[in-house]
Amino acid sequence: MDTLPWREIGALTPQDAGLNTVMRVYELRTDTAPAYNPHDFSGAEWLTPAALLARSAAGDPAKRNLVLLVRLYDGDALT
Repeated sequence: MDTLPWREIGALTPQDAGLNTVMRVYELRTDTAPAYNPHDFSGAEWLTPAALLARSAAGDPAKRNLVLLVRLYDGDALT
């Protein structure tokens, strides 16, 4: 991950958009999936912001903050 181009796109507090924690949001640009530890995750896949929101709305489980962040940063911040 150290070699990927990245930029900070947000610094948020719980008062921002109903988040439940302080966080910084980063954008990483890559065309390849990062390696992940299969012992820590049951699976991984790439989704567009629209696909993630649609799947969450259809009942697929998603972290609440993730859905809020995608809604906040989809569009100009993610281009």
